[in-house]
Amino acid sequence: MDNDKSSIIVFLENKPFLGRQIAQIPFFEKLRKEYPDHQITGVAPNEASTFYLKIFGCIDETVFYGVYKDNPRRFTALIKSLKSISPTAVFQLRKESFRCNILANRIHSRNTIGFTSSTSFLLRKKYHFDQSEYLSFNYLKLLRKTDFQPDNSQTLRDDRCLIIPVAGRIEKMYDINNFIKIAREIKKSIPVAFVIQSNYKNLLNSLEGLSEEFKLFIDLDIQSLKELIIRSKYIISNDCGPIHFAHIYDVPRIVLFKDKGDKVGGPVSQWFYKTPSSRNIVSPTGNINDITADVIIKKFIELYKSNNG
Repeated sequence: MDNDKSSIIVFLENKPFLGRQIAQIPFFEKLRKEYPDHQITGVAPNEASTFYLKIFGCIDETVFYGVYKDNPRRFTALIKSLKSISPTAVFQLRKESFRCNILANRIHSRNTIGFTSSTSFLLRKKYHFDQSEYLSFNYLKLLRKTDFQPDNSQTLRDDRCLIIPVAGRIEKMYDINNFIKIAREIKKSIPVAFVIQSNYKNLLNSLEGLSEEFKLFIDLDIQSLKELIIRSKYIISNDCGPIHFAHIYDVPRIVLFKDKGDKVGGPVSQWFYKTPSSRNIVSPTGNINDITADVIIKKFIELYKSNNG
């Protein structure tokens, strides 16, 4: 740690998912502007919860508390270690965590900020976590910010519609043959490309023979994938982690959901940022493949016309 720098401590989300970590980027961009000369220490249960945040440059140092679980002596040592940082502010991104709220409280910062929960009395300031809002907006509440769009006004977008046919779970993946049908229709208006990982063998086998029709991007690293997405004019995607780059940079996009979700607000609210440049399509049955290709093509034409007068 750079002892000449002031510090901020951020208790990070405990979920390792790419999409959740991308959704935290606007918070950290605003945090850097709010505290420009501060070092940011991310506190998390394990390395997976910080993996992408470190790549994106969101955090400078990490402290992992998972190894301290159920060990009072180590837990006390962790509290002492965090107190020694003497942070200017402590942010708690988890909306409900008794252990993290205790840690935040014991650091004794005058600026301990998190979400309202059954144990948020341990924090100095708290804000309501609204599951009907896109996730990034909730994190920004902790900074009392409402606008999170990164400045991409200088980004020159390539004349391309990028299709992302992957997803973290099989039930969230739209049929590749329908995606190909959609791509063939769309390419009458704009070139189409697919981004794919080689471990999706069935998808790769379906697409490799179409390289004369569509450009294929295979096994991109996360920074290259980010650049590809924000430099594309349009995105069509399953509900997956990488689509959150399109959300936070407001790339015109169509996102497919298998259902509205069974929680308050549901994933379409919490995981989809609704703007004039976005469209979401939810399956009427809970099966993503009951969304017809014609419905997606119609939405694309609507989006294309709105961006081309």
